[in-house]
Amino acid sequence: FSSRRANLEKGTGIGGKSMTVVFGLWALDLGGSPSDSTTSAMIAFLLQNQEKDGHFASNLDRPPLEDSIVTSTVVAAYYMQKYAGAEQKSAVERSVNSAKSWLIQAPTRSQEDRNAKLWGLHLLQAGRERVDRARQVVLGSQRPDGGWGQLATLDNDAYATGQTLFVLHQSGTPVTDPAYQRGARFLLESQWPD
Repeated sequence: FSSRRANLEKGTGIGGKSMTVVFGLWALDLGGSPSDSTTSAMIAFLLQNQEKDGHFASNLDRPPLEDSIVTSTVVAAYYMQKYAGAEQKSAVERSVNSAKSWLIQAPTRSQEDRNAKLWGLHLLQAGRERVDRARQVVLGSQRPDGGWGQLATLDNDAYATGQTLFVLHQSGTPVTDPAYQRGARFLLESQWPD
């Protein structure tokens, strides 16, 4: 990203658009990187590429992770707050409020979307009632064997199930919850011998 700082500041020239930039911010945070001129340029890119309705798009179509505008919006809003420089704070606040408004109304078409919506409503402090409703949607998509699938037409898988358990726990569901326990059992029972 540092080698593309000029493009970032102009809001252009990044393959994958906002999705690429938000995953970059997430990775920088996981690595303990502080705010600097590169993260400032990444924020500038996001501010210029937010859609009018508040979401952050991607030009990628690689499900499950890289086609969810819900995920892109949640990660953008969260890390913009974390990495915004002093001169960006007011613009970021407006952007995050717009993203949160979009997220509250966002349609979900996959387990990735449902998980991201729950996680985002929690991270962006959208209110306990909204978080609880989103949690019920996530729990309502659990299958009888305890797992979750990305789409209603697909079998359960470890990615959808593991991600769901992570988001449930991060948003306040205890690991002792029966639904959580069934999900963990699904993962243990579906692990391959190797």
